Amino acid sequence: MNMAFFRSLALSSALFFTVIGFTLAEYYVHEEIGVQFWIPDSWKLEADEESTVAKAPDESLTLILLTSELQVVGHVTPRLFDEISEVVFKPEVQKEAGTEEINGLLHLRAQGTGLYEGEIVDWELAFIAGGRKSMLAIALGDILDQREMINTIFRSFSIAETESEEE
Repeated sequence: MNMAFFRSLALSSALFFTVIGFTLAEYYVHEEIGVQFWIPDSWKLEADEESTVAKAPDESLTLILLTSELQVVGHVTPRLFDEISEVVFKPEVQKEAGTEEINGLLHLRAQGTGLYEGEIVDWELAFIAGGRKSMLAIALGDILDQREMINTIFRSFSIAETESEEE
């Protein structure tokens, strides 16, 4: 899997992220893949060269955002589980991927359990295609109690408006 840095987000705020941490209060644009998304303002965001990680204040839920080289050609679902294996050790699928179009982007979603940082966790994966590149959004933690929050975040992904579209 080719995981790339969320460049536009991190480059504009890299010092802020690494020195004092950061809480989010609005939509953020990822220029490389051409999408925008929302994260609650009370969450902490950390970015590095491979991923962007957002954590709930009580750390009951972690969201990992990665770019993906996967394209929607034929049946992509089996390859998604190879991708989740890059983050979650021994992932077990409990709910097969469903497909839905949201805000002009194709979402393929699946749920399961596995090991993350040595602990058994629930996970939910959203493979999101339709921007310039595809991406993975992986929610880890208290999936059942945080269902509404996960759905709100995943449904917030939309095609980003470019400066020329805004004029």
